[in-house]
Amino acid sequence: MRIKDLVDVARGRPDVVVDPPNGLPVVRVGEELPAELVEFYSLCGGMTLFAGTPDEVRIHGPDTFVPARRDAGSGNTFLGANEEVVGAAYPDDISHTWYMLARSGLERASIDCSPVRAGRCYDSFWDCHGVAGSCNIIAQSFAEFLELQLAVKEPTVFWTEPGFLGFGDAYDESSEANSG
Repeated sequence: MRIKDLVDVARGRPDVVVDPPNGLPVVRVGEELPAELVEFYSLCGGMTLFAGTPDEVRIHGPDTFVPARRDAGSGNTFLGANEEVVGAAYPDDISHTWYMLARSGLERASIDCSPVRAGRCYDSFWDCHGVAGSCNIIAQSFAEFLELQLAVKEPTVFWTEPGFLGFGDAYDESSEANSG
């Protein structure tokens, strides 16, 4: 399904709050914002599925998608995936190009902005984020991520559902080769 169609589906659900557009996220030099995210953020500024429930799923807006940096004016620090989950940047690891995409309670998902793996989504729960052999690819693209999450009928994240196997480990060479 196309991003516009998925956002329209979300807008039609009573349990989803779609935020108005408020700009695009910024990624580091040498990284790229996947085209599907550019389209998503041109249509909305993030969304909350199962809004108002304890297990609501928040797809971050552009303001909470940015990598670690300090805003000199406000003193706020915005965290990339590694900084938020494990407290350090690890610039030599593939996870350095991952940005926080969504969260529900303690569950987190990140998206890759590496030119080689742009759009691939990962399970970023604290015990598996950036851990070779334990870091599941949960979607091959943002559209697939959004479609899988919208298909869930109960307040939860799709990648923790019984029977969900994912698409291999983020660190598998075969996953790297299949990424394009």
